[in-house]
Amino acid sequence: MDYPDFIISSNSTILDAVRKIELNRSRAVFIVSNEKIIGILSEGDIIRALLQGLDMHSQAQNIANISFAFMKSNDIPNASKIMAKKNITIIPVVDHNMKLLNIISLQDVLKNLLKNR
Repeated sequence: MDYPDFIISSNSTILDAVRKIELNRSRAVFIVSNEKIIGILSEGDIIRALLQGLDMHSQAQNIANISFAFMKSNDIPNASKIMAKKNITIIPVVDHNMKLLNIISLQDVLKNLLKNR
């Protein structure tokens, strides 16, 4: 699957990430290199970097979280638990090579909760 508004390349800048976050409205983007997710960058990561003196043209990969939550299946009930525990709004679903297969968003979790009421 293709998720262009959720992905930036490993040589993208913080400004590139901010532009994608504005488009996807999920407060984060995934950093991809050779079709493999290598990190996630959130609004919070960006704010902390700017407060430390980095500018918008700094490489996003340098401030990315490389230890991030991910899933191997589209298990929305489990995703909701992970989101609540880690205070995150999106989780990538990946294959054994860390290639992005799907994205479970907070909106997906909320829709699932309403559907199952």
